[in-house]
Amino acid sequence: MANEWRGYTVDSAEKFLLNAGAFYKSATIDDVTGIFAGTRLGATQGGGSLAITPEMRPISVDGMPANTKGTKVIDDWDITMTANLMEATAENFKLALAASDIDTDTNTEFDIVSVRRNLETTDYIDNIAWVGRKSDNTPVIIIMDNVLSTGGVNVTFADKSEGIIPLTLQAHAPMDPDANELGCRIYIKKVA
Repeated sequence: MANEWRGYTVDSAEKFLLNAGAFYKSATIDDVTGIFAGTRLGATQGGGSLAITPEMRPISVDGMPANTKGTKVIDDWDITMTANLMEATAENFKLALAASDIDTDTNTEFDIVSVRRNLETTDYIDNIAWVGRKSDNTPVIIIMDNVLSTGGVNVTFADKSEGIIPLTLQAHAPMDPDANELGCRIYIKKVA
């Protein structure tokens, strides 16, 4: 009973999430081998973040306290990830702008990214993954599906500083009324 006030155990140091990790698009994980593959988005500064937030609603019953066990339902989920990209590529700007296109043919020197008025279903990225590791050197992989960048581009240019392309990425449920998964999975390596 002497250590019940402590949160850590002798195994705690092996379970810490470390460092900024890396962001990928079009990620796959082989169900048998566990091998991960994807296209890396590039270097980051300040890493990123993840927020998985339920939209809960209490069911109102006359005379019952609002926060009574069993009287809340989840109406929706907001699943977002941010990434602070340092690499100014046409693909990263297109990803950040969502409703945009890359013209690789018009100019022999430059790829041209242009925004358009309307979203198209092809603007949704199949998935975006964050890959990091725990202090025991095992991977943690978070994959969001049907991703759309919702923050646009807001880059600051300053002397003795790097321009960062901040992405605000939001997962979307599939257009399937029977789907129960809503666009996010977290893979944590099993302990041997």
